[in-house]
Amino acid sequence: MSTQITPIFDKLYALAEGQQGYFAASQAKQLGYSRQLQSYYVSTGEWVRKARGIFRLKYFPPAPLPDGFYVTYLWALDRNGQPEGVFGYGTALYLHKLSTYVPPVLDLVVPKHFRRHSEPPGQTELRKHKIDKSDYQIISGLPITKPLRTIIDLLDSKSIDYDYVLDGLKTALEQFSITLKQMRQANLTVAQSDRLKLALERIGYDRRDEIR
Repeated sequence: MSTQITPIFDKLYALAEGQQGYFAASQAKQLGYSRQLQSYYVSTGEWVRKARGIFRLKYFPPAPLPDGFYVTYLWALDRNGQPEGVFGYGTALYLHKLSTYVPPVLDLVVPKHFRRHSEPPGQTELRKHKIDKSDYQIISGLPITKPLRTIIDLLDSKSIDYDYVLDGLKTALEQFSITLKQMRQANLTVAQSDRLKLALERIGYDRRDEIR
């Protein structure tokens, strides 16, 4: 008995809609689109190939961010089409619009076990460590570390100029995207807490002593 899945466009569209029109070959396969059928839709122009194994629906509205963000995110899916990468560090600072910093590469946080046979597309910096679901949010169809997690990672790594981090922290506090409650409840090491308090002192935040 055949177990072939009948492709359903509505399901593909719903998937792509959550990713600003983009989707991966592995995701389409899960919905019943064989390699041959995928090639057919590319040949008709209904699917636009953005990179190897990554497509976008032709008539979907323009995405709010350049192709590279979505191509990189989809490149990091596992074989079952499940996401493994989260944008963080300087890239997250930029996407949250907390600073004037513009990342020269796309910072992608992936699990320590992450492996791929191909190189990441474009200029991508892979950073391997654990990210909990509570540490990120979805913006414009992409998983991005939340502002506090972003600041903590930047303070830990010293990967960008300190002034950009201070600027981002100050802006996030002014916009209430980082709150005192979040900082008090954050699961930080002693070293991380000390670095955060020092940064808060540098920007003149007078309630820093309430953070454990």
